[in-house]
Amino acid sequence: MYSTFILEGIYNNSSEPVTIVGGNLTGVYNNGTELTINDDLSLTAIKSVSVLTGTRGASVRLDKSAPGIAFEANAVVNGSKPIFSDAFTYGLVIAPEDIYWSEFSGDLVPTDDRTKAATIRIQDEEDFFDEDEGLYKAGIMNLKQFNYTRNFVARAFVEIGYADGSTAQVLSDQDSATRSLSGVSYTITQTPDYYNTLPSDQQEAATYFASFYN
Repeated sequence: MYSTFILEGIYNNSSEPVTIVGGNLTGVYNNGTELTINDDLSLTAIKSVSVLTGTRGASVRLDKSAPGIAFEANAVVNGSKPIFSDAFTYGLVIAPEDIYWSEFSGDLVPTDDRTKAATIRIQDEEDFFDEDEGLYKAGIMNLKQFNYTRNFVARAFVEIGYADGSTAQVLSDQDSATRSLSGVSYTITQTPDYYNTLPSDQQEAATYFASFYN
């Protein structure tokens, strides 16, 4: 027996969308959508989606053959851990600070133009650094020497794809602090308690990258 209902009222307390799992329907549906169901399913009202760019700076890849810099972010849905499904994409967009101002005017947004920024997207739970905390990390690798001293900045985002083909995007209110490979490496070399725990090749790389710091 088929049943038809409209997402509203008790299912959806306001104009927020609803995510449905199970039955013949799986996905995210806008308020007011009429659906026909033929099996049991669960409803979760999406009351809040937020994302926060990490404020602790950046981490670096201490590898002279493939140096890199990475940032972190936290995603929260309904005050708890992220929803992991094809409908939710979490990410970070990372850009050089000079391009952040010249091309984005200080409003960094995801872009597929790789000459301006790197936009990294993830969906799978195993791609999170800590899925229960909604913590994920992303970065850029194989930095060329002219980028060693270049400051980079990141901004976190969440993209929601609805069953009707429309999308919504949530951006973090705050960008990351600006960081460079040489600057973070310099800080590492000036922190003996940490530096001395590194393998010798990473110590060598940290010292090398720090030598570009001015």
